[in-house]
Amino acid sequence: MFSFYIEHFMQLIYGKKHNWLLGWALINLCLAFVIMLLVGAQPYEGSRNPSNNPLIATVITMLFLAPLLEELLFRSFFTSSKLKFIGITCLPIFIYFVGEAIHSYILLIIFYVMYFLGYGKPKSVSHKFSLVFSALLFAVVHYKTTDFLRFETAYYVLFQFANGLLLIWITINFTLGKAVVFHMCWNAIIVTILLVALQFPDQTIHKYESEVMNVEWQRKPYFDNSSSSYNDDGQSISVIDVQPSILYQILYRKQRSDTLVYDREPFMLYNIRFTSRDSTNNPAFRDEIDKFLQKEMIYFLEK
Repeated sequence: MFSFYIEHFMQLIYGKKHNWLLGWALINLCLAFVIMLLVGAQPYEGSRNPSNNPLIATVITMLFLAPLLEELLFRSFFTSSKLKFIGITCLPIFIYFVGEAIHSYILLIIFYVMYFLGYGKPKSVSHKFSLVFSALLFAVVHYKTTDFLRFETAYYVLFQFANGLLLIWITINFTLGKAVVFHMCWNAIIVTILLVALQFPDQTIHKYESEVMNVEWQRKPYFDNSSSSYNDDGQSISVIDVQPSILYQILYRKQRSDTLVYDREPFMLYNIRFTSRDSTNNPAFRDEIDKFLQKEMIYFLEK
């Protein structure tokens, strides 16, 4: 059975252009998996976290809008149709709004220089460099510069780089439309993993104790019939089916008006009960909740 798939794969790539892109993509995928196994799947703590958006909007964007837009902007350069002019004119605008700092602009300039130097010369070195820099730029705009530099999050970037290389190869050897379909399928796998994780979380009841308070918390299935609730009687705070970032904004909106709050586990719902160990209205109770949420469930980025 395995040899059957290998044979058909070899038939698929035989005679195709730039098969070295597949090799590079495979190497980066392997490196990403090795790093992920070494460090474990780390929650991504960056601005690309979608937890501040509605889940349905994130799903629609990933399944339909992002594949169509990103293929037009990044891969249309490598088509023979007039669609390439969409990428040539609109990609800098896209990078301006979503790119991080100067490194995105540097990669964009290098890509344009390589692209036009190799235009109409598919075997030239500059054209091959343009393919690599296009995939690299695609990876960079999805993540922050620090993600390249931190070993425990580098695999995110490597996965995206490999994806960019694969999509370029598909565009060159097949069509831009097939690259869009592949991109949709790639994102559909990610969305499926996300939805399964949200619906079937680890529902272990966790407990935490300090000198100030006791905490019990539990993850909840995302799609059930229960509704969100919040109760604060001064001595305890109980929430049902709430994202920690939303809870934090309810409790500390004024204190953190200059920052954005993100969930470490995007869209995950929790039941949480905080109970003060002091019968008086102790201000340290709220401070301890703040510390607990930051340690276990949320992180901040400046606006």
